[in-house]
Amino acid sequence: MKVGAGVGGERGCGVHWKTKAISALPHHSLHTMIMNHFPHKIRSAADQLYRHISKEILEGVYRPDQQLSEMAASEKYGVSRNTLREAFRLLIQEGLLIHRPNRGVFVRAFTVADLEDLYTFRRMCEAACLRHIGSDPDATASCIAAMRQSCLDADQAMANQDWNALAIANNHFHMAIFSSGGNSRMTRLGRTILAQSRLVFMTSGQEDKVHVPFIRDNKRMLEQIERGSLSAAVISLEQYLNRSQANMAKLLAEKQ
Repeated sequence: MKVGAGVGGERGCGVHWKTKAISALPHHSLHTMIMNHFPHKIRSAADQLYRHISKEILEGVYRPDQQLSEMAASEKYGVSRNTLREAFRLLIQEGLLIHRPNRGVFVRAFTVADLEDLYTFRRMCEAACLRHIGSDPDATASCIAAMRQSCLDADQAMANQDWNALAIANNHFHMAIFSSGGNSRMTRLGRTILAQSRLVFMTSGQEDKVHVPFIRDNKRMLEQIERGSLSAAVISLEQYLNRSQANMAKLLAEKQ
């Protein structure tokens, strides 16, 4: 993936600096100069890269505790180091990556202690989204279509015993809930919280035990939403998340 043109003398910037003058600057001064000259270019590319890596985490491309090398990532995504560092900063801020002094940037690994906060947040936000389904008819139609497709994808993944595909299908179902109101802020928040949840599931090392028990629950919620029984769907969701939290606490305790 090529996220965008680099900065600081790379082609496409429209500005050329003298190499000697730049190389003589301390690293933090160089970064400040670049951000001052090209704030929109860097932040736009960094935000695009942030979204892309978030999606990759959601899809299981990166594993908990995996180190992300600046050199390798910069080459993989076709961006400058400054753009990459800004994207990493956003991902650290969102709780998806962590920085370890003198070691570098790593994908965050969650523990049992993180579960209460994560699941409390999900119960609050997803339930609120379900209660407001129908407020935006177009978004609701897209939501239901995405839920139907995710259930079909989950059945196919189960038949193939493809646990990564099953995890992706489950995430798509819950992403549809977060997107059901057509609110861009909630959609972005949902993407982050589901990426964090995926890291929790991967940390357990037993994603088949994480997702398989809840396929039936997703189908039940979809049926309730299609009937317009939103109160029943909210209750089903809360029960679903309570069982999921208890299941994850058990799996993580066994892992640790």
